[in-house]
Amino acid sequence: MATTMVGAKQSSYDLVILGSGSAAFAAAITASDLGASVALMEADMVGGTCVNVGCVPSKTLLWAAEVLHTATHHHIAGLDLVERSSSPPVPRRRCRPSRASPRPGT
Repeated sequence: MATTMVGAKQSSYDLVILGSGSAAFAAAITASDLGASVALMEADMVGGTCVNVGCVPSKTLLWAAEVLHTATHHHIAGLDLVERSSSPPVPRRRCRPSRASPRPGT
């Protein structure tokens, strides 16, 4: 049993997890399903590296590149598209709001 203090409020938990990446969420869900009271503690951005700067943002950039490639390299007769390109900052800006916005339930 762990005891924490937030402001003047004291709370007790069966499990306190340091970090909030995918492994931490999996552990928290499993422990909660087994009836434990759980607290997640995070020093930086909720979600960990994968959600904020790794897997999710890089998959967004890969998706944007795939859309551009598909639109400009199709084999449909009579559909002529003017090739457009984007400088890297545009798709990266699209990734940033997901890093800056709070997650539901946090």
